[in-house]
Amino acid sequence: MEEKKKIQAGKAYESLSDKEREQIVGFTEEQHNEMRARYGKRLKMLTVQVDEDERYDFLLVRPTKDTILAMASVRDDLNAANELLLNTCVVAGDRSALEDSAVYTSVLGAVAELIKGQAAFISKA
Repeated sequence: MEEKKKIQAGKAYESLSDKEREQIVGFTEEQHNEMRARYGKRLKMLTVQVDEDERYDFLLVRPTKDTILAMASVRDDLNAANELLLNTCVVAGDRSALEDSAVYTSVLGAVAELIKGQAAFISKA
């Protein structure tokens, strides 16, 4: 039976053990601390496990309103829109790994998840 490949929730960076942190490929603890200080709660960690022995880790940030608006200006050019997202949302990780289609589509999928609307509630006022 083929395993379903979808984005799953992982552990927060702060709750990783030392052994788990040693397995991270693509950014250092110092880079994580710097990005956490810069982006706060917008910062997310993504692990793309291509094979048993091929893993890539990225730090992503939710796009800002300005990024979303900038995408409107390139909406007819899918490649330009994707590059805009990757250039603004991937703040750490092995960018050369994005040349691999499996990694590229996984990272874009994760960024798309960050863009999706979150739970909102409307009530009678």
